[in-house]
Amino acid sequence: LKLELPTVNLDREVTLLATVPGVVQSLKSCAATWQKLISRVLEEELKKVPQGNGPLAEVDLWRKKNATFSALTEQIKLPEVQKVLEILQKAESEFTGDLKVVFSDLEKHHMEAQDNAKFLSTLERHLKNLSTGTGNDVISNTIPSLLNALRMVWIMSRHYNKDERMVPLLERISWEICARVRRVLDLQTLFAQDTTAAKFKVIEAKNTLEQWKKCYFTTCTQVEESGSERFWKFDVKRLFEETDYMASICQEMHDVFQDIEEKLKRFIDQSFKTLRSAETAFDMLLKYKQIQIRETINKQLMKKFRDVLEKYSKEVKMVKEIFVQNLKDPPLYKNHPPVAGAISWSRSLFRRIQHTILRFQEVEELLATERGKEVKQKYLQVAKKMKEYEDQKYHQWRERTEHVIPLLLKDTLLTVSSATEDLVTKKSICFALNFSPEIQEIIIETKYMEQLGLPVPELARYVALQEDKFLRYTSKLKAMLDRYHKLMHMMNEAEIKLLNDYLQELWKLLKTGYKRLTWKSVGNGDTILK
Repeated sequence: LKLELPTVNLDREVTLLATVPGVVQSLKSCAATWQKLISRVLEEELKKVPQGNGPLAEVDLWRKKNATFSALTEQIKLPEVQKVLEILQKAESEFTGDLKVVFSDLEKHHMEAQDNAKFLSTLERHLKNLSTGTGNDVISNTIPSLLNALRMVWIMSRHYNKDERMVPLLERISWEICARVRRVLDLQTLFAQDTTAAKFKVIEAKNTLEQWKKCYFTTCTQVEESGSERFWKFDVKRLFEETDYMASICQEMHDVFQDIEEKLKRFIDQSFKTLRSAETAFDMLLKYKQIQIRETINKQLMKKFRDVLEKYSKEVKMVKEIFVQNLKDPPLYKNHPPVAGAISWSRSLFRRIQHTILRFQEVEELLATERGKEVKQKYLQVAKKMKEYEDQKYHQWRERTEHVIPLLLKDTLLTVSSATEDLVTKKSICFALNFSPEIQEIIIETKYMEQLGLPVPELARYVALQEDKFLRYTSKLKAMLDRYHKLMHMMNEAEIKLLNDYLQELWKLLKTGYKRLTWKSVGNGDTILK
């Protein structure tokens, strides 16, 4: 696709060229050709659909659309094209407006294609593994990674965060998984194979189908927990009706091949697939290890120890990612203050990986292997970063608290809007409670810090112990001031003069609240009572 450039000489000034009728007419003709070409291309591209049932066809469609729109967009940016637009605009050609509309449509669809191509390209490696990858490990690792990538596309993309875009893509992925299972389980050759090999293929296909659905619902939960305003509430029947049916057929085929020993193997495998954590998987392994079972099954169980390590390694990696992603703005438990809440969050993440590694020490050979040492080192690195984070948060809070508490306690009980004491303007004087919210925050932080077992400054502990007193003082002061301002507002000047002696005594008392008494003063309770 190429925009035909004008044949006229455009070397002269725009203002001068815009006054030459022949030049303007030639440029109009050229621009009309551009408009027709771009409009035709837009119409053709918008009608195109993926050429195939799989998800890679959709990736290819948007890549080609992006290439087409990019080619036109780059040509529009050429100096010659921009000068043509300037001349036509200078000549006040009514044609310029229509051309700009077409250019605007092109830009809009180009941005959409570019955005879609960019985000879909992050899925391409996983989709190729799904389509052509070999081996169970490749597929079992691909499906969770693919859904995690889809979750990121849903959150970050401007166009694939809608049901009408995401659901068809998920349907294509489901179709690809089914097509893969059909290719692997060729019924004409399956029953002619060795029983062990046939059983392996059937159970592998079933696991793939079930993992697809399981990982989908895991991702649904992750989308909800991420705080996204749009959840995955798609039609489950539409996505999984065929895969569920194929999974049930795989199970029936496996039962045909299965003998008693193989049924036990399947039971063990299924047990571990339903376990959510490395620790529960480890507990089950220990139980099986105590049972007198056949050697073949025992060997299978021993292989599971490495799987447990791998699962734990992924859990450590996941916890690390959560930790790193939320360092600057950690999610807090309800009613937790910022600093103590951040430390509690960090510790909760640490406990998720600490308890399991302690359990692993019950089987010495588990952590003595090369992989075991690697996983343990990975855990220690994450634990160190969490401890450094906690220490930094704590020391910053402690230094800040020790510095700011004495200053806050020196604040007077009240503030006043005017310093004049002229009788006529007494009515306009407004008093306000002068209790810093930071004191209350320090009190809450101190309480939670002590619950966490962290030492707190003595002055902070003293302030925390005075919480009830501060609450009582502030409540009474606020009620008194509200009543005072209401009464003063109701009285006229004559009434104020009539009650002048009483008011003078009252103002004298209030004056101590904004000039002399502070939050660490001894006689605050008596003064407030008066």
